[in-house]
Amino acid sequence: MQRRYGWKYGIPAYLVAGFVAYSRIEGIHDRHDGWDVLGGILVGLGSTYLFTTPYQKEHLELTFNSGGGDYLIGLNYKF
Repeated sequence: MQRRYGWKYGIPAYLVAGFVAYSRIEGIHDRHDGWDVLGGILVGLGSTYLFTTPYQKEHLELTFNSGGGDYLIGLNYKF
């Protein structure tokens, strides 16, 4: 969330993730240990930096070009 939308959404997301990590270690059934949680953190952060791009406010670009009696209209949509 932080990498895509900035710290405004990142800080609450990190707080919730920290609570979930704590609850996995100190929860009712003690299902995970610290190494499990650390592994999940590393996988999450690593995949974020590999696959996430910052949010683009401008999604649609329309271009027009003319010359030599030819006319070109271009449409570019960014996800």
